[in-house]
Amino acid sequence: MGYDERNYKLKFKTSEFKEKIRLVLKIKSNGIEKDEDGKPIKNKSVFVDTRAKLKYAYGTEYTTTEKERNIQKITFFVRNRKALKGLDFKGKVIFKDKEFNIKYVNELEDNILEIRGEFIDETKD
Repeated sequence: MGYDERNYKLKFKTSEFKEKIRLVLKIKSNGIEKDEDGKPIKNKSVFVDTRAKLKYAYGTEYTTTEKERNIQKITFFVRNRKALKGLDFKGKVIFKDKEFNIKYVNELEDNILEIRGEFIDETKD
């Protein structure tokens, strides 16, 4: 990721999109599609596999007497495609077998999406 001083915007190289991620989109059905039992499908999940550039924001750890809580935040940069049209806060990002909740989606210039994800891991003692 370079910085172009003349245009004041971020530049991405194709070789920077190295990490494999899976986006899970929750799409509301129009009621025409039916499942195996013949019932209309209300919501469906669509899986989109793509490559991303990662930017690790930070992580925090909380410890109480009853449980331990770890929060990891990552920013994913992906190329925008038609399949990602329904991406919003209901969706999830799967990266290294962890499900990240989507907290922020922003469309940058040059057809790039910025997705901020948050992974919360709670363990009880």
